[in-house]
Amino acid sequence: MKRWLKITVCGVVQGVGYCAYIKKYADQFHIEGTVQSEEQGKILVYAVGASDALDNFIDYLYQATAKAVVEELVIEIVPPVRDYRGVFRIISGD
Repeated sequence: MKRWLKITVCGVVQGVGYCAYIKKYADQFHIEGTVQSEEQGKILVYAVGASDALDNFIDYLYQATAKAVVEELVIEIVPPVRDYRGVFRIISGD
């Protein structure tokens, strides 16, 4: 069963390749959605996928990259917002 999540990543996550890191693991786990930089040093992720795939994906979001520091993930279940057509895109990123 698919779930739709809105994930806000807080910490040192902009300008360190974190959006590309997120896309890599979204593709690996067959997650659809988007990632984009937000104001105040946050990254916004919309992710759609199977529950187990999303759980694995979230584990990688916490791990981050060598230069990124994830302080907090705010995860919200959201209603189906749009059709991502089976792909994960970087809307704006570093």
